Amino acid sequence: MIAEVEGLAADERGFVLGVARAGELGAVSTLAGPGAERCAAVLVALGALSPEDRRAGVAALAAEVGAPLPAGMSRVHPGWLRRVLARESGAVVRAVVRDAPDEVRRVAEEILVARGEAPGPALTGPLVADLQRAVFSPFAPQPPGPPRARALCELPVAGLLDEIDRRGAEALGLAVAGAPDAVVARAAAGAGERWARAVITAAKTPAAPEDRAAARALVASASGRDAVRAVGLLAVQREIALEGEGALLAVAQRLPPAVGDALLVCAASGDRV
Repeated sequence: MIAEVEGLAADERGFVLGVARAGELGAVSTLAGPGAERCAAVLVALGALSPEDRRAGVAALAAEVGAPLPAGMSRVHPGWLRRVLARESGAVVRAVVRDAPDEVRRVAEEILVARGEAPGPALTGPLVADLQRAVFSPFAPQPPGPPRARALCELPVAGLLDEIDRRGAEALGLAVAGAPDAVVARAAAGAGERWARAVITAAKTPAAPEDRAAARALVASASGRDAVRAVGLLAVQREIALEGEGALLAVAQRLPPAVGDALLVCAASGDRV
């Protein structure tokens, strides 16, 4: 695998594979959007290889993209696994988790026990791999390739939630920087006891006018009762969106589904959560 591929999200890898297989490595000038430079760099690197090395690189990428199980399934939050596996029959569940990590098989067993299904034979045969690809297609590989998303996904779930809330508290504080003390105090109180000090510290820390303006715009775009979490999710979404939809999905799937859904809603509804 060429080094440039490591920085691509799952959806971008699929795009590059399709272009490479079509023999259109010169199509880089038609790309647009945040992932354009990343995909273009990979296509340029592939084009610079010898024919033999290019075939090997494309074959390695195809093997990764077409793997029956996405990489790092053990790192997906169990709630997302339950959401997908619960809609399948017992026979399908047993078949698709047969070679899955222990964490995935544990969720499958919990589902089958809750249904009262007795153990039975799993489906076998060459079509099982296709079935796995279909059932697990909603999942992004873990950790994702792009650096910002990777850094977040490598945190434990509790640490990732704290990082989201920390960003929200700091943005709330920055948004009221320079305001009267009473305004800062209200913002800190609204953040709750745990994050009040972070709000006050951010409000009292010198910041450039454009940074304060950006924080105010971020806070104005958020909605919901938990301002710290809502603003933090928006901050993370705007940062990770630059690394592609696959990267954003990977971060969402490290979180409890309710929080991950809210992160995806930020992107789907024009940054509002």
